[in-house]
Amino acid sequence: SDAPSAAVLLAVETAEDALPIESVLMPQRLLPLEAGHWAAPEGVREVAVSVVLVCRARLSEIAVTVASPGYAEGHDAPVISGALQEQPASSSPDAWEWTLPSAKPGDTVKHALTSGAVGRLLMLRIRLPNGSNGQLHLARITVRGVPEPLVFSPPQALQDSLEGASKQQLAALLAHRLGVVAVRPTRQWVTVVPGGGVRFEHDLSPEILIAGVLLELRHGAAGPGTQPASATLRVLDRTTPEAKRGGDAGEGPASDLGATLKEQRSFRLPLVISGTSVYLPLLTAACGGRVSLGLHQSYAGQECSAEAGQLARATFYGIKVLDAAGR
Repeated sequence: SDAPSAAVLLAVETAEDALPIESVLMPQRLLPLEAGHWAAPEGVREVAVSVVLVCRARLSEIAVTVASPGYAEGHDAPVISGALQEQPASSSPDAWEWTLPSAKPGDTVKHALTSGAVGRLLMLRIRLPNGSNGQLHLARITVRGVPEPLVFSPPQALQDSLEGASKQQLAALLAHRLGVVAVRPTRQWVTVVPGGGVRFEHDLSPEILIAGVLLELRHGAAGPGTQPASATLRVLDRTTPEAKRGGDAGEGPASDLGATLKEQRSFRLPLVISGTSVYLPLLTAACGGRVSLGLHQSYAGQECSAEAGQLARATFYGIKVLDAAGR
């Protein structure tokens, strides 16, 4: 299981000159070893990495591909312990531990997993061996196994009950009467933010519930380092008189004056092939009349410039009630 199907759930401490922790899941066809690898800051001897697999599975093997300068056992070859869980709060009695052997760059070392544990959340702890004064680093991880779908059949008595029937009818109604569709703005523009970063701004009907944004990412002439690494999605309420007066200021930050923040979510963007689109959802759909997507730092560590606003493309999506024909 690898990126973009699998994903890292929580942030991990990272050295300034290293790739983000998400890089450990990237296959070499997308991110060659020569492009770099993840490393912890000096002095950090242990980190926790939570990996969400593409599906619920029974794992059979974990493999580590080694980058330069390789590993020396007992010095910087890490110890990896792990457990497969059904959900974050659960515990697993089938934990395992693996001390990586000495290996040279380009080697792939493997460890068989025989516990038979099933789950979708792989909790890893990666640490330096006792007595080591090296730097904790890791290039690529691959886990292999077989899907184990969770089959649930409610008791017949529950299916036949009034409550059970009502829930099934509601689920069918939601599935057939609601849809997420691209929204058409009444006005749109791109703002270069003073101090760094760019924002995609859309004005739209205040009744439209915004669910998320589809962001197409493209690299600049300087390569993958120009791709945005972080973004913030905001929905603003511009229905108040103060906000409407602020809108008279035209396009730009001044037009947000008087607007109220309804919903906001920040994202860590994965490093992708140029031209790839990623969907960024809000946790709760919200309406208000204005939606904006801010792009902040790039993977090169610089604030996104106007070029990022020209290369990227943002399509906002909202929730719409469908008609009987599903339109």
